[in-house]
Amino acid sequence: GVSIAVVTSNYNHARYLPEAIESVLAQSEPPHEFVIVDDCSTDNSIEVIERYARSHPVIRLIRRTRNQGGIRNINEALPALRSSHFISLAADDRVLPGYFETVARLLEKYPQAGMCLCDYECFWDDGRREARPQRLAREACYFPPAAVPRVLYNRWPHGQSVVQLAALRAAGGYPADLRWHCDWFVSWAICLRHGFCYAPIVSTALRVSDSSYSGQGRRGEQQRPVL
Repeated sequence: GVSIAVVTSNYNHARYLPEAIESVLAQSEPPHEFVIVDDCSTDNSIEVIERYARSHPVIRLIRRTRNQGGIRNINEALPALRSSHFISLAADDRVLPGYFETVARLLEKYPQAGMCLCDYECFWDDGRREARPQRLAREACYFPPAAVPRVLYNRWPHGQSVVQLAALRAAGGYPADLRWHCDWFVSWAICLRHGFCYAPIVSTALRVSDSSYSGQGRRGEQQRPVL
């Protein structure tokens, strides 16, 4: 069957962690593993994570002794995961109700799929929310590799999708030199190699912030060299 591992890399996001953690714990189909990597935070993140871990054994905390960045944290967590599928959840984002259950049933039907894409929404600290429907199909379905260039043309297979771990490991994980673009690049590669499932549900809520890693990077001098 399908089992889902959640990996979250956290650095000084103690104020957002409860929302992210509780969104995972509240899933109707709970994750098989929930690994939180703390990247040497200087706020009270450890206290927050340990408080949840004491009452939820599915949570495993990994503490880094020096800051090394989210991409490396995720890549280093991948080999030890025992699940069939994986999702990288940012410490300031959240998954929405029913996400894991819907995706697990669909991936059981199409085990060849490299990942499952869904709709998502963006939200801001001032309370604004904006839906981002993908409109790839009216009903849940599977697209084979040959259909991917047409279906995903000018689309973004976002990083909070559920990914087949074997396909991700075969792709070599996330290339650190692509920095804030590494997740969608690998997602494209996996979709082209294995095809993908799509479920027309709003699965995740992604926080938009100018101070985020990707927000700063896309406006910086490294954007063109990275692309």
